[in-house]
Amino acid sequence: MSANPVGTGKDSKGRVFALTRNKLTDTYGVYQLCENYDGKVRGGIRKTWRYIIKDVDYATARQLWNKKTSK
Repeated sequence: MSANPVGTGKDSKGRVFALTRNKLTDTYGVYQLCENYDGKVRGGIRKTWRYIIKDVDYATARQLWNKKTSK
């Protein structure tokens, strides 16, 4: 993630989502923590942050983040 996290939360399935702010462009985004198999890392699971939406205003990002993290 190239942005600073504002908040994190989980959905009912245990997936982790983060609401982030990019200070340079003053935009927001929502990212999801993904776990994928990778034989080159220790333990075999690589964790990466992948964006769902980025470069939007705060209201749009917060609305999507609330939708994703509601149980």
